[in-house]
Amino acid sequence: MGACDLGDRPPFLLGAMVGADPFAWHDLQPSAQLATISDVVGDLARRGFGAVWVTGFDGHNADLPLIPVWLEAAERHCLRVVVEGSGGPFAIHKTSNANAAATLAHARAEVIPTWRGIARQWGRHPNLLAYCPVEEIGDNVEAGESPTLSALAEVGRAVAEEDPVHPVTTIHVASWVSVAAAEARMRGPNLKALVADVYPFMASSDWTATASDPRLSWRTPDEQTRGYLTWMGRHADIARAAGVPFWVFAQAFSGTWYRRIAEKVESRPLFVMPDLARMRFQIWAAALLGARGVFLFVYQSTGPFPEDVLSTLEEWEYDVGMRTTGGQATEALQGATLVARRMAPLLPLLGRVQVEGAIVEDGPVLARGATDPVSQRRYVLLLNRDVEAEHAVPPALVARFGLAARGTLAPGDGDLVELPAAGR
Repeated sequence: MGACDLGDRPPFLLGAMVGADPFAWHDLQPSAQLATISDVVGDLARRGFGAVWVTGFDGHNADLPLIPVWLEAAERHCLRVVVEGSGGPFAIHKTSNANAAATLAHARAEVIPTWRGIARQWGRHPNLLAYCPVEEIGDNVEAGESPTLSALAEVGRAVAEEDPVHPVTTIHVASWVSVAAAEARMRGPNLKALVADVYPFMASSDWTATASDPRLSWRTPDEQTRGYLTWMGRHADIARAAGVPFWVFAQAFSGTWYRRIAEKVESRPLFVMPDLARMRFQIWAAALLGARGVFLFVYQSTGPFPEDVLSTLEEWEYDVGMRTTGGQATEALQGATLVARRMAPLLPLLGRVQVEGAIVEDGPVLARGATDPVSQRRYVLLLNRDVEAEHAVPPALVARFGLAARGTLAPGDGDLVELPAAGR
């Protein structure tokens, strides 16, 4: 592979989602440091990221030709790339059961040929990681998502004929676990990776409470961190039962909702920008659950609503990602960088160890055993679930796992500790 040797065994992946053209729609202003796609990939690489999930490859917006631009930039900077579609015919239409026939017909006529072509042309590229024809399955959970899942299964089988190596996947909404379970059953051995997103750090607002989505009722750090572990844990269990890697989409943005109320546009805070402790928690919690990677949403920002749609605006979400539209690094990017650099020596091992048994909880500190199948060495994954205060590893956990004496864990922090010889 030349200068970029990705190795035979993928490590634990730290990645970020980026729009196919991050400089479009005023999401990111070009600058001396970030003027090209290669600059964006280089920025992620220097910060310790190993992958980039690129969304929005829509031929109608002339973005499809950017696939090789991202792959070539990734090869220069030694990152892996997920290629995600956006809009027909490059993505599956998410529809209800009533439109099942139309969904499958569209997939067979347009989506499958498109993704076959992408796989045929780019499936042998050394820096390709996966294909994602459709994002966030779960919008029609009340209808079982069977049309979309059926279409995804057909696309997956077709792509596998061209490229049997790289997964065809999607992103599941955290609270709709039944849809992820249905995909695993439907796709069987064709399922090669399971992905779910969860954005737990909410602002308190009279707009956010809803019975249909439990995430929107999380208010305290305790509820938010427990919710993250609960919903991602359920998806991790599905992936483990299916024998496939599990990847987490975690929060790296703040958000504001705009709504028209009585002919007036009003705004409310929706998501809160995660600080260093919350970034540490999300990544280490994913490792504790047995995930093989964390992708952070989102690198660039989404602009405020355009003035020309103000008269017809009903709802708009304005997200500030890891970089502002002006290109400044936000708290989430700074925190993610510190976590990525600190975890860098552990990533190959985190991509290999097998977690064992249940998570043991002692106050805010969680622990779980793990074994490296290559060396047969045993480890303990530790996590401080408290994102506001540091905590010592309790003596009961030290004794239970045979740990050497431990110090404290910073807010939201985790660790991977090899057991001493007597504990093996």
